[in-house]
Amino acid sequence: MADNRTFLYDIAGNAHVAVHGTAPPGDEEWQAYLDDILDRVHECRGVIVNTTGGGPTAAQRRASTEHWNRYGSTPRMAIMTVSPVVRGMVTALSWFLGTNIRAFTIDGFSDAGKHLALSDADVEEVRTMVEKLRAQL
Repeated sequence: MADNRTFLYDIAGNAHVAVHGTAPPGDEEWQAYLDDILDRVHECRGVIVNTTGGGPTAAQRRASTEHWNRYGSTPRMAIMTVSPVVRGMVTALSWFLGTNIRAFTIDGFSDAGKHLALSDADVEEVRTMVEKLRAQL
């Protein structure tokens, strides 16, 4: 993967897992991520995002809403963050995407897993994947 990636993602424990750094993604990088979720949504119960502050821009959040409206439904999403700003973005997204999206603390793996109806084993796989992706950023 290119060194200029602002976030990385993969499947782990019945979840599509993304790990963001502190910078917002580029538009092409964000669209590739949305497409990857759509291509692989059948493999998982939902999406977990773990971020230290980075997240989509306002335009990318609008693109996300349009993307999921075209798809017909929004997958369940758990956003894990230290940032009150990102939690605010999650709240704003929930107004458009519904209750499928919720914010959790950066280390709230158990609560995020419950939101996605993941097993304890799934949650541990997600935790391991987050650590792996975080180390690669």
